[in-house]
Amino acid sequence: MIVFQDNGSGIDNAILKDIFTPFYSTNLGGNHLGLGLNVVFNAVKYNLFGNICAEPCQHGARFIITLPIDGPQAAKQRDET
Repeated sequence: MIVFQDNGSGIDNAILKDIFTPFYSTNLGGNHLGLGLNVVFNAVKYNLFGNICAEPCQHGARFIITLPIDGPQAAKQRDET
C-alpha cells in the first residue's frame, strides 16, 4: 500500500468520485485537459494490476494505491474470473 498526500488546496469532497473520469477538470477550457488522474488510474489498474482511490483529507489531497505483491499472478487470477 502506498499513501500519497500533499498539503495543497485539496480536492472538494463533492468531486472525489469524479476525479479519475477522463476529461474531468474543474478548469476545463483552461490549460487543463482533465486527463492526468485518468492516466494514473489506468496505469495503476491495468499496468500494475492494483487499485487507486482518493480519500477526503482536511488539508491537501490523499491517494491510496494498493498493489499486489505479484502483479502478473494477480492479472492471471483476474482474467480467469
